[in-house]
Amino acid sequence: MSEIYSQNLKALAEINPYLANKIDQLNDGADDFTVLSTKNNSDYTLKVSVQDKEQLVHSLYRPRSQAKRQIEKLDLGYYNLIGVAGIGCGHYIREILRCFNHESQLIIIENRLDMLKEVMKQQDLTDILIPRNVMIFDGTSQEYTHRMQQVMRRIDYNALVAGNVDFFKTPILKEIERDKYNKIQKEFFKTIHFLAKTLGNDPGDTLIGVDQIFTNMKHILNSINLGKIDAYQNKPAVCVAAGPSLDKNIDVLKEYQDEVLIITADTVLGKLLNKGIIPDIVGVVERTKEVYNYFFRDLIAEDRIPQEVTLVTGGVAYPELYNNFPGRKITVFRNNIYTEEWFADNIEGVTGFDIGNSVANLNFSIAQVLGCEPIILIGQDLAFSSDGLAHTGDTRYDEFEGKLTVDDVSARDDLVEVKGYNGERLVARKWWKIFKDWFEYKIAETGIDCIDATEGGAYIEGTEVKTLQETAEQYFTQKVTPFHQLVNSFQMKEVDSKADEFKEKVLEKLSKLEEIRERIIEVIDLLEKTKQEFEESDDAITYAQKKYGEINTEVAMISQMDMFFLFTCQAIFVQLERYKVALGDLSIDTEEKFDKWSSYELDKLRDIKRICNLTLKLFRVGVENIEGYIGEE
Repeated sequence: MSEIYSQNLKALAEINPYLANKIDQLNDGADDFTVLSTKNNSDYTLKVSVQDKEQLVHSLYRPRSQAKRQIEKLDLGYYNLIGVAGIGCGHYIREILRCFNHESQLIIIENRLDMLKEVMKQQDLTDILIPRNVMIFDGTSQEYTHRMQQVMRRIDYNALVAGNVDFFKTPILKEIERDKYNKIQKEFFKTIHFLAKTLGNDPGDTLIGVDQIFTNMKHILNSINLGKIDAYQNKPAVCVAAGPSLDKNIDVLKEYQDEVLIITADTVLGKLLNKGIIPDIVGVVERTKEVYNYFFRDLIAEDRIPQEVTLVTGGVAYPELYNNFPGRKITVFRNNIYTEEWFADNIEGVTGFDIGNSVANLNFSIAQVLGCEPIILIGQDLAFSSDGLAHTGDTRYDEFEGKLTVDDVSARDDLVEVKGYNGERLVARKWWKIFKDWFEYKIAETGIDCIDATEGGAYIEGTEVKTLQETAEQYFTQKVTPFHQLVNSFQMKEVDSKADEFKEKVLEKLSKLEEIRERIIEVIDLLEKTKQEFEESDDAITYAQKKYGEINTEVAMISQMDMFFLFTCQAIFVQLERYKVALGDLSIDTEEKFDKWSSYELDKLRDIKRICNLTLKLFRVGVENIEGYIGEE
């Protein structure tokens, strides 16, 4: 093993150990390419053979100069998120990184591992593998898109939505492997779209969630950890959704309800009860008053929800749902939303996991956390039925969302085409496709056995398609322990002790938020003073340029002081960066530009201060709430 290859392999293992090991285990590559020295023996290029014709991937004379000219065409901005298909000899990658700042990200999808291994033996690639803003994925793996989603969730949100997103294909390889490269490009942008749609947040929306978490704290402290329940390992679970196909197999579910764990969406709880089916768990993902009013209020008032039904919902749920639901309540938090993850990490006995984007996604995750397998989906159409319906009847869903047909949605520019359960083409709403994409991502990520017994609707890739009757005959062969029995027998830590420990965490966060508030006030004062001195300065542009860099640095430092606060104000920090880009460049060279920037910056900093004050208020009330629960009977 050569020294160059060893160094390259070590650098690759730092960012993708799985890929490094796979490359190291590869046998000799195919005979359709050769790594060549350039004419002056100072660099390397690739020669590829296609249909008895040989072509150079890089120049045989000055490959780096050629790469520089190509990359200059990308017009890289301040924030960049660039996808690249293949490393080649690294020349294009190196030029992209040369134009990058620390805010930018480079995503490499390599679909010729044999070619990469041969290059690694000859060419030092450590300078393009070591930077922290480089990620590389195995494009030969069927799972690479799901791995890409998982890793890219951690990318700075600014790079996803505020900056320049582009995809680069090596000119020669783009021509000779057009279909492969087009597919890689399509998957890259599909991933960006998926994450941008699911990771955005609004400060006001976030604070409503924090407020409701503290309001629900008494119930949250009494919750148990779903992950500690192990009685359902390798036991079947049915996740019931509200699609129009539910009526095809609801009678089968009733027949076998004692032989399977039933997890239902809130929207169909009433329908199941009307049919004499008592689900083990009802999941609720939305936190609005309307969800409570339409799907729970009347059932609770009429005493129709049995004590045997357990509620599993987010800490952000509408408080009246927690207060009035008759059965046990279990709290879960999203582990990919930092303001929720913080509560999961600091309250003993609650569960944090990927809840997804719908109640059906949540219920799938509940089954997965409990260790259930197979997970069976019914009523999970995620598409309009052949007669244009969106949901099953007898659910109050029509009152909640309005009676929804494909004709109603057409005018909203909200429709996409999806592959159907039986191979046909169906019409779906865009958000339903996001729910479907999430299912496919989780199934591929976990390898879990998932059966789609919906008997209609969109095809969910990775599922086994069966009828519920066939599934029941194969898997619903013995009674399962009722979920409420396990929950009621679960031993948990004394609530007072949990409350005391969490109170200390809240006080620590309060102290950090107060520190942030003081820093914000200092920067606002600095900016106001700068605006005044700018007007009085003899050399206004030089003064402005100096203060521009200083204030931007201060704002960046504020954004990094605390992850909870950063997530709460994330949208505003994005707006600040977008505005700088919109000004035309990232320096101040005119008085007009400084005036526009400083006024906008001041307005947004005042918004950030206001949000910080509101967050402080919520945490102070939270401390009072927690103290009120300690010692309470």
